Amino acid sequence: MSETRFYACKKSVADFVVADGSKILGEISKGSDNFCILQTQRDAWRREIELLQRILKDDRFNKATNRIYFEFNLMRFAKRVDVVLLLDGVLICLEFKTDLAGGSGKSYLAQDKAQALAYADEFSQFHSTSSKCPIVPMLVVPGAPDMKNDIVLNNVNVYELQCANEKNLAATLKAILDKKDKDKWNDLITDADKWETGEYNTVPTIVEAAGRLFENQNVEAITRSGTDVTKTISTIEKIIRVAEREKKCVLCFVTGEPGAGKTLVGLQLASSHMKKEVQSGEETGDDLIRKVMLSGNYPLVKVLKESLVRNFYGRLKACKDLMNNEGSPLTDEQKRFIASCGFQVQPTGKKKRIKGLKTLVETQELWTISKFTSKGKVAVKKEQDNLEQRKFSRTFVEATVSSMIQM
Repeated sequence: MSETRFYACKKSVADFVVADGSKILGEISKGSDNFCILQTQRDAWRREIELLQRILKDDRFNKATNRIYFEFNLMRFAKRVDVVLLLDGVLICLEFKTDLAGGSGKSYLAQDKAQALAYADEFSQFHSTSSKCPIVPMLVVPGAPDMKNDIVLNNVNVYELQCANEKNLAATLKAILDKKDKDKWNDLITDADKWETGEYNTVPTIVEAAGRLFENQNVEAITRSGTDVTKTISTIEKIIRVAEREKKCVLCFVTGEPGAGKTLVGLQLASSHMKKEVQSGEETGDDLIRKVMLSGNYPLVKVLKESLVRNFYGRLKACKDLMNNEGSPLTDEQKRFIASCGFQVQPTGKKKRIKGLKTLVETQELWTISKFTSKGKVAVKKEQDNLEQRKFSRTFVEATVSSMIQM
């Protein structure tokens, strides 16, 4: 687990305040290439960088031993904390809520407060090197009014939520450090490098884990003891290869205590793509080994299917919107994801004007890679009449997921 990178970008505060903001934005974008990044997200990052560079220049914060992390990944939630600050040994989680349509947010909403608190609790409960250090959650709404904050211990090592706006963010951070000095807080983070290597000791629910498998996270990143799960998957994949090569039927038994990861092994194997070993001169219309996970647990199958359909559909739609509403090209990772879902990008022949761009952008549509008969069945080579591709839809995504997980 120590090799897992939990953040999109990190800097010492001393380096951060003098760095080129555009380069930092590029690092964050590059480190966040496992999800579709809209222009509105880039604008939000740019505002965060500008605000924090201005505030952290203060001598109270501007130290080489202090650290700043952007988009810190909380594995259990599959969520990212906007900014994590290590200031004088105190862990501060900053959740920014900015109106991405143009202006700034105007109020501290209850759900946003709960979100920021949940992130701090997550560090306290599941991140091994954060289990004792002082943790302060903070909700930053640039355009909101001033709010009186009480810096008191809330639970174990997590302090009360602090609410700050653009004008009093610096004063709020100073108040936290003043309180730390006055009360002589214990278990401060004295070694940032050692703190980074802390293990993420949590086993997610199988529904959470399934969603993350389709967000291109590996099993080591989402399980408490990923080594055994990884070895099991690797061993079974080797057995599959031998069975394919020797044209044998093989039965594998995977045992383990509840929560050990048996169902996760099945999900990973069913969802991963293995290409067939094609012999010289052999023709095949489908170069993938098709796998399916079967379960007698009807509620599990039903919930997993719906969770994965939402995951697939949401990510595919985000990629489509990125091209057509932002005029931005897809990353290689996004293109591979689209192809792995059975779709390909094709121009519609129509153009539209996008706000902020001088030229017209040709719109794109997602079409299935496979062709179908008039009855909706995947066509085989001998069927050549009335074949058509299908347009991206939730219905097709549901069919794809159903082919992977069945009763």
